Amino acid sequence: MGKRLFWTFFLFACAATVFGKEPILPPPGPDAQLQIDRLFDLTNRLRAARKLPILGLDARLCHAAAVHAAEMCRYNYVSDRGHGIFPMQSNPGSRAWACGYAWSDIAETVCAGSSDVASVLSSWLSSRAHVRILMDPVYQDAGIGIARGATRTYWVLMLATRPSNSSPGRSWNLKVAL
Repeated sequence: MGKRLFWTFFLFACAATVFGKEPILPPPGPDAQLQIDRLFDLTNRLRAARKLPILGLDARLCHAAAVHAAEMCRYNYVSDRGHGIFPMQSNPGSRAWACGYAWSDIAETVCAGSSDVASVLSSWLSSRAHVRILMDPVYQDAGIGIARGATRTYWVLMLATRPSNSSPGRSWNLKVAL
C-alpha cells in the first residue's frame, strides 16, 4: 500500500507541475508590441490576398506564444516542444489549454535568429510546411510571442480554431513547423 500511495502522490505532483498555470509574463515592451502588430497585420494581408479568412488576435494564444518564446530564449533552443524531460514537455495544444483556450485545430510556427518581422515572415514563406499552416483557412485566431536574448530573437506564431458543434470533422488536429 505504501508504494501505491507514493506513486499516486508522485504522479499527482508531476501532473500539477506540468498542467499548472502558465507563468504570468509582463506585457511586451512597445517595440515588441509593434512587431507583434506588424507580423499579425502582414499575416492577415497575405491571407486576404489569397481570399482566406482573416485571423483575430487572441490574448490567451498570445500569452501561450509569449511563454514558449521566453522559454526557448531562456534555454537557448528552437522547438515546438517545451523544455522538459519527456513526457513532461509541453506542446502547442497543452500551452493553449493551460492559458484557457479550448481548441479543435491548432498549429504553431517558431523561428529564432531573425530580429525583424520581414526576415521572420520571409523565412516562414520559404518553407512549404510553414506556408501550409499560415494559409490554412481553418484557423480563426492567432497568438504571437517574441522574446529577445543576448544573441537572437525568438518568435512564436500560434494559429487555432475554437471547437464548434456544427463542424466536428477536423477535431483535435495539431500541426507544427519549425
